[in-house]
Amino acid sequence: MTRWTTDLKRALDNQEDTIYFDSGATGQCEQNVMQAIAAGKHTYCEKPLATTLFEIASIAALVVLCGLGPERKNWDLWASPWCRG
Repeated sequence: MTRWTTDLKRALDNQEDTIYFDSGATGQCEQNVMQAIAAGKHTYCEKPLATTLFEIASIAALVVLCGLGPERKNWDLWASPWCRG
């Protein structure tokens, strides 16, 4: 890896940054992941993705609204019981 940042806005605004890897604090995960999905980034999340059913439902609804999903390989949700189908 030759380049990285901790500036989420800058990374999401940069079209060359196509992947968002979330390994931040659990309390920030939902907000950060939703921003990345809305920005059209390929999104990989460490567990836990969310701590409540409402949070995971919000993320899933955004994925649907953006026309994304696992079949399009535009998001990866790992190790969350609500995301394994």
